[in-house]
Amino acid sequence: MYAALDVGGTKIEACLFDHQLNTIVKQRCATPTQSYPALIDALAQQATWLRAQAQQLDVPIGIGIPGVIDPKSGIAISANLPASGHTLAADLIHAIGQQGQNGQAGRITVAVDRQCFALSEAHSGAGRAYSRVVGLIIGTGVGAGLCQNGRIVTTYSGIAGEVGHLSLPADLVDSYQLPLWRCGCGRHACFETLLSGPGLEGLITYFSGRTLSVPQFIAAKDAKDPHMCAVFEIWLNVLGELLMHIQLTIDPDCIVIGGGLSNIPDLANLARTALVKRQFAHMSLPHISIAQHGDSSGIRGAALLSRDLNDALISTA
Repeated sequence: MYAALDVGGTKIEACLFDHQLNTIVKQRCATPTQSYPALIDALAQQATWLRAQAQQLDVPIGIGIPGVIDPKSGIAISANLPASGHTLAADLIHAIGQQGQNGQAGRITVAVDRQCFALSEAHSGAGRAYSRVVGLIIGTGVGAGLCQNGRIVTTYSGIAGEVGHLSLPADLVDSYQLPLWRCGCGRHACFETLLSGPGLEGLITYFSGRTLSVPQFIAAKDAKDPHMCAVFEIWLNVLGELLMHIQLTIDPDCIVIGGGLSNIPDLANLARTALVKRQFAHMSLPHISIAQHGDSSGIRGAALLSRDLNDALISTA
């Protein structure tokens, strides 16, 4: 069995899988945001529940969290969790105990959610037929994970893949008179400020003066509202530029898109067309698809981290 925790800014999901990655049992609880000890306590309770459900005290547990984890020190940086500056994996092991039955270690492995998403799709999802897979999450935030030959690629400080915090190009800003909003990371004019769900809603208000949710916006666009069609065209051009950045820096043969905005109808084809408009002539186009496992992909990737073959799933760039 595989055990996994998917930790978000609002909820923690615990799930136990069988060896075919079918869900056996799962539960959710609210994510404590008031303090780091409260977060560790909530994670420990969920880990204890997973061990009880598995009837195996030493069941290994994979955990996906938002943010960045330094691969050398294990220190986490997260805007949405009170975990920044802490060694989350080590502290959780200390809280719940590492030793299980027969003295076997109940291993706990922590990775960022974008890496877990990429691993899930590269291993047995939309990217399984490709060697170099980027998993691009477009939701509340924007970030990417990279897998090479089915393995997570780790980098020097763990920050590679935070593509939402690349800066918008001057020509795109000038063409559409785009707003240069301050990002949650502290910088201005990051891709995330326009491409994310909140960013798209901001664009709607900025260009039309209307306040619409993303589903309302999609409905209006599909009804051929000219203002919403114009906003969507701008958003697609921003997406095409980010995909071009990914090609210039990572050059994968497959990009799998997940997150809430991946539910936009026909997004894979629209994204492909947007990239063609921005890319160099005669440049090979990567395969672009939507996540096969949808909202479950992140926790499936965390479950894969918990396998005994965990070491074989991680490589270093």
